[in-house]
Amino acid sequence: MPPRAPAAGGTAGLYRLRLGSADVARAREGRWFAKPAGMTYSDFYARLDPLAGRPGHGLWGRQMTLGPTPEFCLMSPEPTALPEGLDAVARPLDPCGPRIPESLESGLLDYVI
Repeated sequence: MPPRAPAAGGTAGLYRLRLGSADVARAREGRWFAKPAGMTYSDFYARLDPLAGRPGHGLWGRQMTLGPTPEFCLMSPEPTALPEGLDAVARPLDPCGPRIPESLESGLLDYVI
């Protein structure tokens, strides 16, 4: 199967790192979810900061959407439970394109997920 075939018929978005690390090469799971209605962004980020601060974890926030996508994605090297009250859709992450050289990875702010 061609590498991009699993994305056929799906949606896409441009996300920016909000908390944690941009360790995309090690990420094996993504959890997509929305900020709960009525919760401020500062409270939301404070609630997720300890989780996103774990090695290899990063909280990404949507910048632009190409179809209906959730506002946030937590990428992690292993399955990671979100705090109570945050419902997510978890998906395995499989590399489907060329790897980003480690020498460049630390200088990039945005990735397409």
